[in-house]
Amino acid sequence: MLLLGLCIHEQSSITIETIYRWLRLLSKIRSNTVEPEFVLRPVNVEPRSASYFCSAKFTTTGPDLVWNSKTPLQPGHYATFSMSAGWYCDVVFDTVRWPTFKEACASESAVAKRCEYPDWFDTQVRKRDGKCVITGTTTKPLATTWIVAPYFRGVVDYNVSAFPLPDDENIFLTVKNGLTMRQDIADLFFNNDIAIDVDDDFRVIYMQEPSKLCSKELLPIIPSHISLPEDTPEDLRPDLCMLRWHLKYSLLANGAADDVMTYYGKDEISAVLGELTGEDGDEMQEWDNELWQSPIGQLCLAWLLITKRMEQ
Repeated sequence: MLLLGLCIHEQSSITIETIYRWLRLLSKIRSNTVEPEFVLRPVNVEPRSASYFCSAKFTTTGPDLVWNSKTPLQPGHYATFSMSAGWYCDVVFDTVRWPTFKEACASESAVAKRCEYPDWFDTQVRKRDGKCVITGTTTKPLATTWIVAPYFRGVVDYNVSAFPLPDDENIFLTVKNGLTMRQDIADLFFNNDIAIDVDDDFRVIYMQEPSKLCSKELLPIIPSHISLPEDTPEDLRPDLCMLRWHLKYSLLANGAADDVMTYYGKDEISAVLGELTGEDGDEMQEWDNELWQSPIGQLCLAWLLITKRMEQ
């Protein structure tokens, strides 16, 4: 099962310490310990064969990654292991792909209505910030955006390690849950394409290759880290837990993927593979076969390409 896929690039390279912290953010285990309940080890992943759909074996290729290391995380495959055994333990993490705020609010009119910005919200957030909190500019058209859309107050994960939900859920409808940004950046933020990691000195995190998200004009003016005004009264400051929840949603919307078995049973997948490739894998159907173009057919094709590439 793919737990998390990350695009590591110049603007958003991350340390080993950061990836441990992000994984704990996604953990389903409530824990207040300083050290994580698991270790990361580099592994080599090999699909067993085309006939064993989504079944892979892996071997450890290096020592445990030290959880508080400031060393940059290198590209590659990593697996989680329990602290007391050598078995794979991704079950403690949330691996379901969540919709972005924009997707969820566009899917139902009732949801979209609940996420509309009240006039008072727009006015007060703009008055507090006075500029784009990311770039500092005041020249471009500015927009206000929720940090966490109010619709999500009923589904916020109460098990966010070390970041408990406030007793008063009205925080979702206050200026503490809002930011002022350039319109183009606000769109990226609300679609969970970018996030702010408050525990990494308010670093701006890109969830995809930055050049695919930002125009040539925009990308150079987005700093690696931002700073929020320190002279803002406590009851008006952007809520840091909200920013952590936004980061968590962004990771789940972009890095996580549903297990294919959520949608298709093993027997169904085996039957489709057999129909497309033959029992011995030597009777491949023509590419114009409609079954190849179906969702399950596309999954089978992707798996066949992966196993073929690994064999070579």
